[in-house]
Amino acid sequence: MSKNVDPEKVKAAKKFAVPFAFFIVIAIVVLSGAFSMSTKIEPGHIGVIVNNITGKIQLQTQPGVVYHLPWGMTDVWPLESKLQVFTMAGSGTKRGEDAPRVKVKSIDGGDVYMDLTINYQLIAAKGSDIAQRVGTGDAFKQDLLKAFARSQVRDSLGTLTIVEMSDASLRREKLNEVGTILDQALSNWGLDVLTVSATNFSFNPQYESLIKERKDADQELLNQEAAQLTAKQAQQTQVNSATREKNVEIRRVKGQLEKSIIEAKGLAEKVKTEAEGKAYALKVVGQQELAVAEAEAEAIKTEGEKRADGIKELSQAYQDGGLSLILEALAKKYAGKRISGRPYNLDSNVSRLQLEEAAAAKKGGK
Repeated sequence: MSKNVDPEKVKAAKKFAVPFAFFIVIAIVVLSGAFSMSTKIEPGHIGVIVNNITGKIQLQTQPGVVYHLPWGMTDVWPLESKLQVFTMAGSGTKRGEDAPRVKVKSIDGGDVYMDLTINYQLIAAKGSDIAQRVGTGDAFKQDLLKAFARSQVRDSLGTLTIVEMSDASLRREKLNEVGTILDQALSNWGLDVLTVSATNFSFNPQYESLIKERKDADQELLNQEAAQLTAKQAQQTQVNSATREKNVEIRRVKGQLEKSIIEAKGLAEKVKTEAEGKAYALKVVGQQELAVAEAEAEAIKTEGEKRADGIKELSQAYQDGGLSLILEALAKKYAGKRISGRPYNLDSNVSRLQLEEAAAAKKGGK
């Protein structure tokens, strides 16, 4: 049983379907434009923003979201700016291998294979130059770094012989030279080369025995040098020991000498002190004896002066007359004798003198 379709409803449905479809298209366009108007720059990357309409190029050096024109009118190319390692090893197809290992022909015609490792970093300020001159993505690795590095390693290490190339110090010197040259050359392109190192050296079979002989000879030379160094060290040890003993003996003799000098100085000081003491004692005794002598001299002087005074007086007495001398002589003669007399007149002047023995003397029979 068929149902009847209302023509009015069909007409109304057609009128509604057209604007709804247009709205859906507009929504799809807007959403697609919104999703294509932003690009996220991850940490450790920079963004090169290229306006495909005007050709203008801008650089975003900080991580974050970059807003731009939709639908491919603007391209944003992220470039890795953190420290990176470029490895040329093996066949260049395994994980961690960016390119095949390097083959170098030595100056004497030998083939040497090695793995090369380059540490480098993108110069952020030159990101636009890299995008314009080299390309985006990993183009600067494959089209720039690999070609420069392989060429420069061949040029620098190719100046060595096979035997010289087996010498680690010479290889290191040449690889440092390679790193300097690469850094100078690639800095203009926006790359900063930090180090260049090589490992896993392999040589042609016909050169292996030659290299082994050279290494054995070098090792023997090192052994001889080590033996000589050991002998020199032993000799130096003996010299140092003898020197120490000599210095100890010198210090001992010097100490004894200084001790003897100190003792001699002490003895001399003691003798000097004793001599000064004795001299002082003698000086005191001398001063005392001098004082006694001076006192005795003074006494003698005084006595002499008294005698002189007596003589002077006696001389004066002689000068005054003989009577005084007679009286003095009589006084000395009759000292201790009794003298008596009788006056003959009342005159106080004695005109007659008679000497008589004292009664006591008579009694004594004298």
